[in-house]
Amino acid sequence: MCRGQDMNRLRKMCNLERGEEAPAFLLFSYLMLALTSYTIIRAVRDGIFLHKFGAMTLPYVYIGIAIATGFIVAAYIHISSRVRQSVLISGTLFFFISNLGVLWLLVRAQWTPAPWIFYIWTSIFGIIVTTQAWTVANSVLDLRQAKRIFPLVSSGGILGGGLGGLIAARLVKLVGTDNLILVSIPLLLLSVVVVQMLIRRYSLPSRTSPAGTSKGASDISFLAVGRKIAASPYLKLIVGLLALSAIVTQNIDFQFKVVVQNVFHSKDLITAFVGSFSAYLALGAFLVQMIAGSRIIDKFGIRVTVFLLPMAILLGTATLLAFPLALWAAATLKGSDYTLRYSLDRATTELLYVPVPQTTKTQVKATIDMIVQRFADGLGGLMLLLVTRVLDKGQIGVGIFNLLLLLMWLWGAWRI
Repeated sequence: MCRGQDMNRLRKMCNLERGEEAPAFLLFSYLMLALTSYTIIRAVRDGIFLHKFGAMTLPYVYIGIAIATGFIVAAYIHISSRVRQSVLISGTLFFFISNLGVLWLLVRAQWTPAPWIFYIWTSIFGIIVTTQAWTVANSVLDLRQAKRIFPLVSSGGILGGGLGGLIAARLVKLVGTDNLILVSIPLLLLSVVVVQMLIRRYSLPSRTSPAGTSKGASDISFLAVGRKIAASPYLKLIVGLLALSAIVTQNIDFQFKVVVQNVFHSKDLITAFVGSFSAYLALGAFLVQMIAGSRIIDKFGIRVTVFLLPMAILLGTATLLAFPLALWAAATLKGSDYTLRYSLDRATTELLYVPVPQTTKTQVKATIDMIVQRFADGLGGLMLLLVTRVLDKGQIGVGIFNLLLLLMWLWGAWRI
């Protein structure tokens, strides 16, 4: 009796219906494992790169990420249309696991290009593993379920960010920055087990077959998906909104790292700070998501939640403009972006894809998430070079540039 009452309370708290507990828990765990791994690797990446080359070289890295991602993700989309989802995701995770071993050897050998390669690889890794997790969520949940459960699933990613940050901050003192690279390997192996259980037991009919097996879809390619996006006003709005979001977030990342490098002068100290800071932000985002995430989206819908992130960043940008090299001001800006992006905004963004026909959703979503946003990253990198190198405006110039982009973002949110 008590056990049944406890389950009912748990369902009510998590906004679940009977029978949804297992798939919701597995999706939660999958995204948590993926983000734990990524957060650890990201802290290591920042410590290695900022210590070796400094934040002012980051615009070149952003451009490199955009170019490399374009080639890699175009190949990924091509493969995804011909390979079953379970094989694609497991194979990708095993590929990344092998990469970590090679990168660890290169970093330990102090090969000069290794920090550049590691930075670009980490960005590609983060893009693909998180996109795959949400693709699996779309294949397991229908529209009615997604509106209720996506915020809960998103909170798994937030919790993973917190755990990854804590692990990085604590273990760096014991094993050093370089050896932290290997810590993510067992987490990714566990992710393979979880995703196989999800796809084999809970996927909705016809949602995990390769897109190329659908009638009329055998010739799916990047160009074909691009034509579908260009023909849809709704998808074009999503593209514009997410492109602006990507450029603004990249500018925030640059501004934050300029300040961090100015304050901390050791590789391990940078790694520990980035890890700890990520953990605190994730904890805040997790509390927001668990306490109010699904209820805010349920009550107000996309009409309201789509405005929350740009408005918060607007206030954070104004704060950093007033105090350009203050760590607390940079933390305020980065915190406002992270806390809402990985709680309310992430779930809101995923809901934008729900009305897209399932026959093309995987390719459309992958194209927008992986190609369009990375192209925006490259464009943002060029703009950063213009502001910081050509015009020599520094933090103030980047902040003013961000304000202009935020106004465009708010206009796009109004339209969508």
